[in-house]
Amino acid sequence: MESTYNHKGGTCGHIVRRLIHICMGIIPWLYYWRGHALSQYFKIPRYEIVLLAVLLIFIFEFIRLHKHWVLLGQRSYEANTLSAVAWGSIGIVIVLLGTPEFGVKGAALGLPLIWSLSFVDPLLGELRLRQMNPIVQVCIGWLVLLIIWGLTSFYLGTPILLTIIIPPIILLAERLAMLVRIDDNFLMLVIPWVFVLLFYYYLAG
Repeated sequence: MESTYNHKGGTCGHIVRRLIHICMGIIPWLYYWRGHALSQYFKIPRYEIVLLAVLLIFIFEFIRLHKHWVLLGQRSYEANTLSAVAWGSIGIVIVLLGTPEFGVKGAALGLPLIWSLSFVDPLLGELRLRQMNPIVQVCIGWLVLLIIWGLTSFYLGTPILLTIIIPPIILLAERLAMLVRIDDNFLMLVIPWVFVLLFYYYLAG
């Protein structure tokens, strides 16, 4: 079970951690809708902006680990290991740069993957914190994932079959993170991303 007391800053730190997760949902909009405008403004390609952003995150992460800093909202173990934000950054870069652009604004595959992490992971954490029945946790998580993928299917052109295939894979990836030493911010993106690629290239072939 998660506890707010595991976070630096107690309840305030817990809220900050959740807000950071939710704010990740802005990233696909910036990349797919505003990316070309940002590219023209900075006079570098979109992918270089993404790589530069993650490079800055990892420079700071290197300094943080060297100094053994635990920032507001981080857990104590993150003083000596890669933070959840860093893991999530790796996953987001893989999704943004490694996912074929498809559908409206090219966002039909990448956006729902990142939104699934951004909104469902903190939701599942809150349900677990409240010691809700695991079956109920899964059902609620599944429902929210169906809403996310259903909406992107309707508005962005995400293949409807992915709405059925990907949500259970995301839920399994989140549980798998409890068994391995890899953060769920990474697994909840990369594992379903692999299946999205397999599905896409199967159809393309």
